[in-house]
Amino acid sequence: MNHTDLADMLQTTFNTIVPSTLDIKLRDLGLNSSLCSWTLNFLMNRRQENNLSLNVNKTKELIVDFRKQERVHTPITINGAAVERVSSFKFLGVHITEELTWTEHTTRVVKKSQQRLFFLRLLKRFGMKPRILRTFYTCTVESNLTGSITTWYGSCAAIERKALQRVVRTAQYITSVQLPNLLDLYTSRCLRKTRRILKDSTHPSHCLFSQLPSGRRFR
Repeated sequence: MNHTDLADMLQTTFNTIVPSTLDIKLRDLGLNSSLCSWTLNFLMNRRQENNLSLNVNKTKELIVDFRKQERVHTPITINGAAVERVSSFKFLGVHITEELTWTEHTTRVVKKSQQRLFFLRLLKRFGMKPRILRTFYTCTVESNLTGSITTWYGSCAAIERKALQRVVRTAQYITSVQLPNLLDLYTSRCLRKTRRILKDSTHPSHCLFSQLPSGRRFR
């Protein structure tokens, strides 16, 4: 994917957001008011600066509500047209469900990765060296397994983690090369993202970290 494709994808994603509705729902969920205000201002200013308009056909509504008392949710409309309500949605490569579980996402990731293992076997059959096989695995299989891994891997069920790691073990058998396990990759990327947030005082999540009395570690 080149920079143009990524920019188009992000623009399409932002176009489907109703800022005022999102702000109300985020506040109802109990999110920090300053974070909600920052999000609303960002989305409103972006729309004004780029003359963006909402496309109801590309907009979906997904409701996440864990309250015991069942509530009736008023449908969202855009220019008189009702927005389709769905139980799951693919957002920036991650499948999000109304139960906030990752079974659907991990199932799709495992299936797609297993399909790519076929080409890894072909390369080995053609006599490619382990170094080339490792590079191919990193670019095509590992990149799929670890896409936005900091978002979902920490909340995966044990059986889902085992299914993902099974793909890594299969690739390791094919390539005859030691490959990093997903837990190590998840941990290292979380630490890298945390360091970036700590260095950026303007980041919305910067306030979530506080120093321990020692002054050397964060809570």
